[in-house]
Amino acid sequence: MFLSCLQINAMKKYLILGMAMMVFSCSKKQSATTTQPTAVEKETIFVEKPVENINPENEPNQSSTPQGTSLDSKNEDSGLKDLSGKHPLTLQWISWDKPGSINFKKTAENEYQVSGSQKRGSDYLKIEGKVIQISGKELAFEGTVETNIKSNGGKCLRTGPQTFLATQKRKYWRMQNMVECFGLTDYVDIYF
Repeated sequence: MFLSCLQINAMKKYLILGMAMMVFSCSKKQSATTTQPTAVEKETIFVEKPVENINPENEPNQSSTPQGTSLDSKNEDSGLKDLSGKHPLTLQWISWDKPGSINFKKTAENEYQVSGSQKRGSDYLKIEGKVIQISGKELAFEGTVETNIKSNGGKCLRTGPQTFLATQKRKYWRMQNMVECFGLTDYVDIYF
C-alpha cells in the first residue's frame, strides 16, 4: 500500500509532537521532586459508619445477632467453631426483623449439609446444599439458592459454587454473588 504525501507529512508531525512531549515530560519530572503534590495526586479516604438500626433501607445492626445463634463449641481439630444446628437466615426483600432459619448438619471436618428458608406470603428464600467452613469469616457453598420475590420479577434460581463472607465487624456471612436474575441486589445473610 502506498501512502500519500499528506499522510506521510501528518505522521511526521505526530512523531515530532510525541517526541517533544516526552522531552518536556522528562524535564518536568526532574523539577517536580521539590514541589508539593497536586490535588490530583492526593488520596481520598472514605470511612463506613456502622448502621444504627434495622429497617428496609438499612442493613442489620452489626452489633446484634438474631436469636437462635450458637457458635459456642470449637472444632477441636481445626480450631474453627462447630456450626452444627440452626442459624438465622435473611433476605432483605423479605425481612431482617423476622429471619428464617438454616440448619447445618455436620458431615465431615468443617463440612456441613445445609437446608433453610425464609418466607413471607408468596415471597421466599430457599437454600439447599453443602458448606465447607474455610475460616471464621468465609464459607464455601455448593448447591442452590432460590428466591421468589414477586415485586422484583419473580423466581430466581442460582446454582453452583457461592462464597459467603463476614466482612468488617458483621455478625453474619453474606453471599458475595449479590446480583440476582433480574439485575437487583440481594443480601442473603447467614448469621453466626
